[in-house]
Amino acid sequence: MTVNEKVLFTLFGATGDLAARKLYPAIYHLFKKNCISKYFALIGTGRREWTTEYYRNIVREAIADIDDNKVLQEEFADHFYYKSHDVTNVEEYEAFKDFSDEVANKHNIGGNRLFYLSMSPSFFKVITENLKEYGFLETDGFNRVIVEKPFGEDEASAIQLEKDLRNSINIKDLFFIDHYLGKPMIKNILTMRFSNPLLKAIWNKEHIDNIQITLAEEVSVEARGDFYDKTGAIKDMVQNHILQCFSLLTMDEPLSLCTKDILESKVKALENIDLNRNTLVNSTVRGQYVAYRTENEESYTDNERVDDNSKTETFIAGKIEIKEGALSGVPVYYRTGKRMSQKMTRLDIVFKDAYDSLFDNNQNVLTVLLDPEETIYLTMNAKEQGLTKELHKQTMKVLEAKNDIPSPSAYESLIKDAIKGDQVNFSQFEEIIASWKYVDSIKAIWEETNQELLPYEVYTDGPVESFSLLEKDNHYWIF
Repeated sequence: MTVNEKVLFTLFGATGDLAARKLYPAIYHLFKKNCISKYFALIGTGRREWTTEYYRNIVREAIADIDDNKVLQEEFADHFYYKSHDVTNVEEYEAFKDFSDEVANKHNIGGNRLFYLSMSPSFFKVITENLKEYGFLETDGFNRVIVEKPFGEDEASAIQLEKDLRNSINIKDLFFIDHYLGKPMIKNILTMRFSNPLLKAIWNKEHIDNIQITLAEEVSVEARGDFYDKTGAIKDMVQNHILQCFSLLTMDEPLSLCTKDILESKVKALENIDLNRNTLVNSTVRGQYVAYRTENEESYTDNERVDDNSKTETFIAGKIEIKEGALSGVPVYYRTGKRMSQKMTRLDIVFKDAYDSLFDNNQNVLTVLLDPEETIYLTMNAKEQGLTKELHKQTMKVLEAKNDIPSPSAYESLIKDAIKGDQVNFSQFEEIIASWKYVDSIKAIWEETNQELLPYEVYTDGPVESFSLLEKDNHYWIF
């Protein structure tokens, strides 16, 4: 990106939690690095009757702890404007367009526009239709639209969402954002896998025993209870984050690093999931957190925003089987949940025991740790110290984030990519549909078999049955 990129942001959903926690700090970091500077502005919009000055105070609060440069923070906040707007009221768009042009002219921005839809997907159609109808997209620069998840509720609604959006927006200007794809270690997976001959040579069923994906959260559903109760862990985490990790870990090497070729390999990996009913019927464990033994904690159904009789899962563990290719027959296990023992996001590639080895239990494990730190580890074997021949498992750091070079946040990285027009780290429609096919198949199995919702105590590692899921294959959770 060139220094001082000219762009007018329009943020639908500017009064929401995501904007204050993630988006304003991300854009401020881009401002500090001169990726955007003098010639940018952001118009926040929502139904609340805020003034621009009140809105700027919200922005100041959101970035206050980033640094002590109050002069720069004040200069940054001066680029923000607020316009109260009901997106469903067609009559308001003409005045909104005039306001947008006025702000763009004031900051000498030119024609570059980036629209960020951080609202319920039910509003996407009406927003994009009116952006097109009232000429927001007819400037002489780029006109791009970032869309926040969820991307539909199932395969059918996702197809309809894409159809609605493409009626107004060119596909090359649509950016489906999944912040996991902006995480530095996730972006490192392709480099790790395909730039190292050592790993390329052994990334196959002859050498890999199983792959494990763990996305554990210590927090409860908190204020998201009403949203979460309609979604559950499978839609909130599996359909996007977990299956994105799965595709990056199991995809074939793309022909190039361009978006088209990477997308083709990722979609092929997702379409290579075995969706046969007999394969799926006993492949998942679903649970819901309870506080039977923990004082001063609430069960999921105690949350004031959750139905008292809710059957929504807050935990899911599953096994994915791969039909064909270099990793056919290698099981991929995943688990994710709320109110677990600790926050941990990690990918473990477990290599096979060498059964003809002089030593027993000699598996190696490659771990990509995303949270609470950004590190890649390799667990190897060494002789135990002292007068013994026993093996000692030793973990070596292969790669770690440099403390003196702070990693950009996922949103900072992805917003920068959107300004550049680079879609490689964004979800693509074909991936979204392939992911929904898996999720819809699992949900159909749950409904058909009336699969039990298992309780698990808060601050534990989920239902004990999630361990049995691996044990029946003679495997175990590495973490």
